[in-house]
Amino acid sequence: MRYFTHLFQIIKVGYLFSRCEIPDNFLPKDNKRLLNKLLNYNKKKKKTFSSTLESLGPAYIKLGQFLATRPDIIGSKFAKELANLQDDLPKFDKKISEEIIESEFNTNIQNVFAEFDAPIAAASIAQVHTGKLSDNQKVAVKIVRPNIEENFNK
Repeated sequence: MRYFTHLFQIIKVGYLFSRCEIPDNFLPKDNKRLLNKLLNYNKKKKKTFSSTLESLGPAYIKLGQFLATRPDIIGSKFAKELANLQDDLPKFDKKISEEIIESEFNTNIQNVFAEFDAPIAAASIAQVHTGKLSDNQKVAVKIVRPNIEENFNK
């Protein structure tokens, strides 16, 4: 059964990459040519390389973040595109963050924070909120994305 799970994942990744422009240096020439021939029918809507990695989940986002630092491998065009994976990912709802805090501290959020603001930044693993503790000390709070472990292991 595990074999089919991995096979499905490989097919899914191949399909999604077929829908985006692949950096010239990302695959060996023969592999890229073969991939483009096999999946050439799928030209409907080209997605960006970064949005493809983003749709595949946190492990692929981490790969994209690494590749963004290596224009010598993927070229400057793609490195710039992947730079948005560093800190420009969709934020999850503030209410979810509040529920996570309440669950972790086993108390109401008002017992921990005098103020708890909307997220100011989000990345592949977590997002950051600002706030004030009950004693008015300003803090930055990093909240790990819900279900990150399951999503990372997919």
